[in-house]
Amino acid sequence: MEVIQPVTYVINLDRNPARLKATKSVLAAAGLSFTRVPAVDGRRLEADAGNAALGTLGRTLSCGEVGCFESHRLCAKKFFATGLPYGLVVEDDLALRPMGKSQLDHLWASLEHIHGWDVMNLGKNAKRFCTPLLQPGWKELGTTHYRAHYFPMTTPAILWSRAGASTFLDLTQQITMPVDLFLRNWTLTTGRGMAFAPSPFTVRGEESEIDKMQATQGSRCAARNASYLPQRIKRQIQGYLLARKSQKAWA
Repeated sequence: MEVIQPVTYVINLDRNPARLKATKSVLAAAGLSFTRVPAVDGRRLEADAGNAALGTLGRTLSCGEVGCFESHRLCAKKFFATGLPYGLVVEDDLALRPMGKSQLDHLWASLEHIHGWDVMNLGKNAKRFCTPLLQPGWKELGTTHYRAHYFPMTTPAILWSRAGASTFLDLTQQITMPVDLFLRNWTLTTGRGMAFAPSPFTVRGEESEIDKMQATQGSRCAARNASYLPQRIKRQIQGYLLARKSQKAWA
């Protein structure tokens, strides 16, 4: 069985060398080499950088959210330019679960036989609206591989297929929501998102750069209007309905 490891990119701010060092150790334990990609620093963005989200979410995005999204787009572009079939994009607060290395090795060996996917979340557990994939080997490794109809939020480790990265780049030329919410909404309509429970990666528990920026800068780059709460409730209800529909379609 041919093993195809993904080309791997680490998103890391220039001001966070300690986080990069810790992530380097994590990826070494996972058997992965990587390329560091300097993160887009939200602190250097214009205050109106997140305004395009106002009509979609009823709020603007924080500059940190925009920077995070732009960083993921940058990595997807770099991956797509390689011509390689699979790309892994990780954030610099990554941790490896006890069985993570074995699970990843099995995943790399199985990728050519896994069909109908664009993106996999390798850093957050699948929790609801999931269809288990009946593939050998996962039970023995202490995890289950799912088609994730309600894609897990947060993006510490995202695996791309080539087609998935291309579509992602086409659909996100304007940023109107956080990257994890975009991935959920997108895969709700396609059914082509996957995840694990437990996931091979998790996070180290460090405060995120987005949270740090919000704590130090207050409402800079983020504002809500009266439609925020109704839109949020509507989005959640629609998400559940679409996830149920997708789950039935893939059953």
